[in-house]
Amino acid sequence: MSKKNVGTEKLFLTLNEACKMLRLSRPTLVKLIKQGKIKAFKPSIRVWRIPVEEIFKFEKNKIG
Repeated sequence: MSKKNVGTEKLFLTLNEACKMLRLSRPTLVKLIKQGKIKAFKPSIRVWRIPVEEIFKFEKNKIG
């Protein structure tokens, strides 16, 4: 996955967008967030936002 695939104007992803990028299920991604392996925040009760950089960090650590 390269940074060129994501528009530079998009700094945060929704949970669904991050799931698609990482090829993970929603419950698995939420579990990783709660374990602190991926940093994310909740601007409201039902909404998660994940910084794009966190996705790249996770992928980099997962591969190597």
